[in-house]
Amino acid sequence: MIPLQIRKWRIVMSEKNNQICDFGLHKGEPYTRLPASFLIWMVGINHQKARYASEELKRRELAATKKLKCD
Repeated sequence: MIPLQIRKWRIVMSEKNNQICDFGLHKGEPYTRLPASFLIWMVGINHQKARYASEELKRRELAATKKLKCD
């Protein structure tokens, strides 16, 4: 698994959280529902939308470690 740096920043709900995958097997699904393995693959191959995948992986890590701040 690709290690992620944990940074002290707040995730703000924005349009990135509403992004929909527009290709492949998961076409039409929001990034928040994509399997971690798919997101890691996107980052690993430097897919053109790897930024969305990376942001979602960071969001999940912060949520899992209870470091995600919600307003």
